[in-house]
Amino acid sequence: MNDGDALQFTADERFRETLLVTFLAEEEHLWKAQADFDNARYALEVARRKYAAVRDMVTKELGESPYEFPQAREFLDQRGREFPTRGSFRFYGMTPGDAAIDVLSHAHHPLTFQELIGRLRAGGIETEESSLGRAINAALLRRGGIGKMADGRYSTTKYKADFDIGDQFEEDPRVVAALDQVGEPHATVVKWFTATKRPPPGMGQNLITRDEFVEMWSRDVDRRADQLLSDLIAKGFLQVTPEGYLGLPETA
Repeated sequence: MNDGDALQFTADERFRETLLVTFLAEEEHLWKAQADFDNARYALEVARRKYAAVRDMVTKELGESPYEFPQAREFLDQRGREFPTRGSFRFYGMTPGDAAIDVLSHAHHPLTFQELIGRLRAGGIETEESSLGRAINAALLRRGGIGKMADGRYSTTKYKADFDIGDQFEEDPRVVAALDQVGEPHATVVKWFTATKRPPPGMGQNLITRDEFVEMWSRDVDRRADQLLSDLIAKGFLQVTPEGYLGLPETA
């Protein structure tokens, strides 16, 4: 081996050593980055769970989602602020079916399947679309007051009633009388009973009890459901049997 070969060998060894040192440094950086990522992921999960717990507590106290509560919007507007996450974690910890019910309960019009999916995605639901469709339909079967319309759109009962009856519906004298004598929230209840063709209490098969109606209406439309029913019954717009079945009076 001549001097040139020795120098080349030394240079190669040093180069390889430098490569190994560099590689080990990148290994160290990668390991640290992975550790930081894992820690951040765990911290995010903790933050999500705390958020979900507070969200559910606030929703229970307000009677509806804080994202839909009017005073929440006023509170933010006064401070020139928005929800920092823009609701992107709104449905975290909720089943797709429950999230769909939440969306439909606050929608201002019936939604197509794709519109419903879009709102679920915006709120953090990541379930595959095929599974999402099954979960939504299963949830709607369990939940009164929300369902699928004849044209395939999803809707709460309050909008379904409008579509079932059409433009002539607003002229129904019972609804007009309730609007004049008691008010719009009460007229909406009478409108629902008329639209769903509920029979007089105790007659027919399409019956609903007072407790069932209060539970459904309070959850999906108006928390004052029990008081609205009391007012309408007192004014003769609705009747209730001793068994608790509700309906329009036979003479109405």
